[in-house]
Amino acid sequence: MPIETDVLLAIAEIAVGLIGVSGIIAVFVSRGGMHVLDRMRFVLLVLNGMLVVVSALLPIWIARYVADPEAIWRYASLLGLIVAIGFFIPVRRYQQKHDIVWLHDQAMNVVIPFVAVTGTVFLALNIVSWPVPANPTFYEISLVFTLIQVSVFFVALAIYRPDEDYDT
Repeated sequence: MPIETDVLLAIAEIAVGLIGVSGIIAVFVSRGGMHVLDRMRFVLLVLNGMLVVVSALLPIWIARYVADPEAIWRYASLLGLIVAIGFFIPVRRYQQKHDIVWLHDQAMNVVIPFVAVTGTVFLALNIVSWPVPANPTFYEISLVFTLIQVSVFFVALAIYRPDEDYDT
């Protein structure tokens, strides 16, 4: 196999761990009924976590069929971007349908889009092979940024309680 898998598998394991622990927290926090904002946070956490797992396994799968290391990372970045878009179109539609404002804190409204865009930029740089040829470093950095999103949603689910007057 022409690629190193240790870092990719470690990132995937961290994402799976966060998803599992968040499921336990969601059960305890919900007390029988989950608020729509908590449900949205949980869904975003699980989707981002699954995105990390799928994206971490993509290069390993691609390496079975492609020998050129640069092509592996370019194809993995392209497929990762397509998978990310496919994961979040339904979430965005659900959010618009229920008029959900999932982060009330202004700082969080800046952090999440910044982290998401930064991770996407690293994938895009790998796709176009600029300023350096496609490589595992850019790919792994984009996964770490997605893992940061998972961590932020994890903390939001565990700590931030929705306002009682928020009705959706």
